[in-house]
Amino acid sequence: MKWISVNDELPYNSQSVLAYIDGKIIECVYSINDGFEPIFLPSHGCGKCCNEDDPPATHWMPIIDLPS
Repeated sequence: MKWISVNDELPYNSQSVLAYIDGKIIECVYSINDGFEPIFLPSHGCGKCCNEDDPPATHWMPIIDLPS
């Protein structure tokens, strides 16, 4: 699996992806209206995964399917 530049291609609407944002890899959902929205687990709460001051994502990759 390779990283995809946001300049080359964007995920489809509501697709769950890994996004590369400011040196961090963040699990996100892509929205046509809002861009890459981080998925936060309520119990996680570290506050260091992603914040509003981070620059936009530069690369992304789909989340692979789990084995069946």
